[in-house]
Amino acid sequence: MYCNRATTYYKLGKFSDSERDATKCVTLNHAYAKGYARRGAARRELKNLEGSIADFEKALTVAPNTKEYEKELETSKKALEEAKRATSKRMIIEEVEEDTKPIKVVEEEEIEELITPQASKIQASQPKPVPKQEPKPQPKPEPVKQVPKQEPARQPTSKHVSQVPTQPPKTSYEFEKNLKGLSTQGIQEYIWLIPPESFKSLFKEALTGEIMSTIIHAVESYFLPKEGGYARAVSVLENLAKAERFDITVMFLEDEERKVVEKICQVVEKNTQLSTDTIRKSYL
Repeated sequence: MYCNRATTYYKLGKFSDSERDATKCVTLNHAYAKGYARRGAARRELKNLEGSIADFEKALTVAPNTKEYEKELETSKKALEEAKRATSKRMIIEEVEEDTKPIKVVEEEEIEELITPQASKIQASQPKPVPKQEPKPQPKPEPVKQVPKQEPARQPTSKHVSQVPTQPPKTSYEFEKNLKGLSTQGIQEYIWLIPPESFKSLFKEALTGEIMSTIIHAVESYFLPKEGGYARAVSVLENLAKAERFDITVMFLEDEERKVVEKICQVVEKNTQLSTDTIRKSYL
């Protein structure tokens, strides 16, 4: 409960509350890597960069070689280096501003000597007045015949809908590019084309909350009613959970999507002998 609530607070921008709940989470379970990762993310937003680094290091101690935690740790370290450089620059600027030169006092005689020559130059450079000339009368133009405007013919508008690709994508960039212009059913058919075992390598570090939500809703609406859809739905969700950025992305999964995942698990368990324990552990 504390872990999910910490995620909700983080998404609402309540980083202090997120840090508090994540702390309760790791207090109850010292070996929960996600708890340390969530607190590390909150502390980074609170500018507690050293604490953030310590949390991601602890997460890697509990779950070694986790790419997501390694990447977040590197982000916090870079943020700390940038903060130190910014502090150093401010100190240098303040020292320079304090070391200002004294203002030179100029005597009244010197001011007159400076102003007089400049005023003479300005006066000499002024243009001489030009005598005003009366304008010559211009012949009246002949009236122009008005030609009635013709309205351009209106072209019928049509909403272009792209066709569903016949081959699965090879990269996450190709996947997102091909989604543009597809209808809801087209998106679902396109996701069905992707072999379940390809989801891990397809998204790697490019898995986003929007992509995850799109796949979850496609599994619920399109996979389950199809023949063989139950097994394919379980396989897709299990393989998606193996993507490198899954642990970070699932932290920000909306409650609506979590309810959809719970519904998928219930439908699969009711109609098959397939286990959904791995899915529940990963998403819920």
